[in-house]
Amino acid sequence: MATPSITAVSVDDVQNQPQPGPDSPDVEVDLDIEMASGAAPGAQIVVYFAPFTEQGWVDAITTAVNDSLHKPSVLSISWGFAEGQNIWTAQAIQTVEQSFLAAAAMGVTVCVASGDDGSRDEIDDGLAHVDYPSSSTSVLACGGTTLQSSGSQITSEVVWNEGVKVGATGGGVSDFIDLPNWQGNANVSPSVNPGNHVGRGVPDVAGNADPSTGYQVLADGQQAVVGGTSAVAPLWPD
Repeated sequence: MATPSITAVSVDDVQNQPQPGPDSPDVEVDLDIEMASGAAPGAQIVVYFAPFTEQGWVDAITTAVNDSLHKPSVLSISWGFAEGQNIWTAQAIQTVEQSFLAAAAMGVTVCVASGDDGSRDEIDDGLAHVDYPSSSTSVLACGGTTLQSSGSQITSEVVWNEGVKVGATGGGVSDFIDLPNWQGNANVSPSVNPGNHVGRGVPDVAGNADPSTGYQVLADGQQAVVGGTSAVAPLWPD
């Protein structure tokens, strides 16, 4: 099997700094790289490291979309945050949307994980939330399923929904982004939140994300089986 080429790109002076530990982001980063390289051996993979802030998000996406050196044909994004919370101000979303539109104009596919915390999306306010940037109308939102098998045969594939402690696919209806024309015949229901906004439905596609039927990853010298929609986003382009 061919070995992928992996290049790290610094955004806003943030470097690749491994941080071993139980809550380390290393597993997330390694998962994305290993899923992409496993599905597309020999691929040229570029990893963009940026601050987890509003400005960092904007700069990371604009840097990747406009990278004239590496010229990515596909972008995989496994990070996100609930709409309307902290880093996702209306201005930040507008700026990121412009970058995604530019990517689409250049023929760059952007695949984004829809989140692993169900319709609450880690927000305990009694409302439903979808994850941005998976709710952008210019990306392919990637949700999660769970598999059941008999021997070596997959017998069923259903929505991943194991509850708060284990995880569940993110998804729902955007309260911030209107229903796109291309979802006009998809029977997307109005938001269950006050106002019943008729918004962008999430996700578009799905794949195996249940940790119990997950993927073996090597991170910081340790083997682990992990799941999540973060594993789905880098698989779909391949």
